Amino acid sequence: MPSNMQDPRHLKVRPNYPHLSVGIGTATTILLIYSSMQGILNKPALISITIFNLLFVFLLFPLEGPLFRKVYLLVAGNTVGLVWQVIKSSLGTVSIFYLGADTSKILAVVIGPIIDLAWIVSVWSLSLSMLAPSRKKEMRG
Repeated sequence: MPSNMQDPRHLKVRPNYPHLSVGIGTATTILLIYSSMQGILNKPALISITIFNLLFVFLLFPLEGPLFRKVYLLVAGNTVGLVWQVIKSSLGTVSIFYLGADTSKILAVVIGPIIDLAWIVSVWSLSLSMLAPSRKKEMRG
């Protein structure tokens, strides 16, 4: 093996702890703001947004990439989550009117977590793909 080639077994990437601490602070601030919105968000909505924040902060913030982009993506993901929870509660209100209270509760318990998982995974994966180009540019330059 030529001397200028690195052995892939010795390639070590260290987590970016300063970015991780900024991400934890940002996520905590967002959750404190959302917890004061009791009229808009209910407990399941806060739980799904908290799960999103935990996954996002601990899986994306340690990666390499610009801090501003990570914070922007975290705030954008929380905005998508907030909008989705408002739409979901509106659909729940409409389903009570058309389907009845019992059927609506059953649908909310069964389908609600699956739908929350769909937006969490979608936003997280889009954010991950937005961080990927910065890594490619660093490798080229």
